[in-house]
This record gives sequence, C-alpha cells and structure tokens, in this order.
Amino acid sequence: MLVPALAEAQAITGIVCVQTCNNVANRNDDGLIDDLPKQGIAYVPFFPLGGFTPLQSSKLDARRVP
Repeated sequence: MLVPALAEAQAITGIVCVQTCNNVANRNDDGLIDDLPKQGIAYVPFFPLGGFTPLQSSKLDARRVP
C-alpha cells in the first residue's frame, strides 16, 4: 500500500499530488484516494491509453452490484 510511502515523502517535503494506476478494474487504492482530500492533496489517476483489456472483465463482473 502507498500509505507508508506517502508518509515517508511527507516527512521530506510537502506533497501536493499523488498519482497511482487506477481504473474500473483496479481499485486497490480507494482508501488512500478517499483520505487525500482531507490532507489537501490532489489525486490524479494514471490510466494509460489502451490500459484496460477485455481480460480484466472478470474483475468488473465481481464488482457488479446486484
């Protein structure tokens, strides 16, 4: 998780923005993302063009709300 890395970076300098790989299939950092505004830190998702493939569709099916 990125929380220890963020805390280490904040001990060195002020952090204004965090960027992680985030898309509809990869939501591992949701807790961190929710906490960033409380600290006054912007979030910029990294989603490369062509970064989502049909092979990830099983992850989407698992997240589907009935």
